[in-house]
Amino acid sequence: MGLLMIPGDPAKDLSSGFAVFGDSVPALRAFILDRLRKENIRPAAPKAKGGAVIPVRVGLVPRPDNDYDTRAVSVTAPPCDGLSVLDRHMGYLYSSALHVTGQSIRDLTEETGMPVGCHGWIELYDLEDDGRFYNDEDDEDEDDPDWEPSSHELVSWAEQKVFGYAVGSVRVVLPERQTVRALVDAYLAARRQEADRCTEEGLAPAGVEQGLRRALAERLAIRLRTGLSHRAAGGAWGRETERDRARQRLDAEARPLLRAWETYRSSPHGFRDLRAVTRSIFQHTRILVMDGSGVQVG
Repeated sequence: MGLLMIPGDPAKDLSSGFAVFGDSVPALRAFILDRLRKENIRPAAPKAKGGAVIPVRVGLVPRPDNDYDTRAVSVTAPPCDGLSVLDRHMGYLYSSALHVTGQSIRDLTEETGMPVGCHGWIELYDLEDDGRFYNDEDDEDEDDPDWEPSSHELVSWAEQKVFGYAVGSVRVVLPERQTVRALVDAYLAARRQEADRCTEEGLAPAGVEQGLRRALAERLAIRLRTGLSHRAAGGAWGRETERDRARQRLDAEARPLLRAWETYRSSPHGFRDLRAVTRSIFQHTRILVMDGSGVQVG
C-alpha cells in the first residue's frame, strides 16, 4: 500500500525534526541505513542544513493510543519497508508541528482509512566539518567497540566514514497550516462527492489507519501471551522495565507535593478558585498556584 501524500515545497515550507525516543531508535536507524546510498544524494534545499540531502518519504500515523497525548502523530518508515506500522515507528511530531498539521492528518486518516505521509530528507554534512575527522586522521585505533546507537547518534563514526558523509537528522517537510487545511478540505470534499455518486455500500470509516488497528491487536495478543506465561511461571504479569522504575520514582516524588497542595488548599488563605498550573521553560518545570483571576499567588 502506498501513502496519501501531503505535498510540500522544501524551498519554502516548514522543515522540522521529530522527537526520537529509545524504543524508536532501531526503526529510525534501519530507515537511514537503508537509504545511505551515493546515488540517492541530492544538493541541499535552500532551507536545509548541510551541503547535501537524501530525499525520503515518511508516514504520518495518528496515535490516539499514546499515553501522554492522544493527539500524537507517529513518524514512520513508509509501508513499502515492510513490518507493521508499530515496528516502523521512528518518533513523534513535535507539538509545534501538531499545531500545523495534526488535525488535517487525523481528518485524512479517519475519512479514508489510508496511510498518510509527507516528504522529507536526511541531512548530510562534509566529514571535514565534523571535529572527529581531524582527531581521527592520526589515530590508528579502531572506533569504540562499545558504541551503541542512540537517539543522539544513530549512525556510528565508522559507518559515516565508509559512506563519506556525516549523517544528521531526518527532517519532514510540512506546509503552513492554512495551506494544509485547504488542500485536505478540497481533497475530502471531492472524495465525498464521488462517494455520493457511488451506489455501492462502503465500509464505515476506520477512525485510525487500518494497519495501526491490526498492529495494535497483534501486539496486544503477544503481550497477553507473554504476560500469561510470566504469571504462570512466577506469579507476576511481566518483568519490571526501566520505564516502570522511572514512573515509580516520579510517583514517589509527586506524593509529598500532592499532600502539600491538598493541605494548602484546605487551609484558610483568603483566595478564591485556586488551581495549580505547570510551566516548563528550557526543561525547567515550575508549579504555579493561581487564583480565579489568573494572578500567581504561590
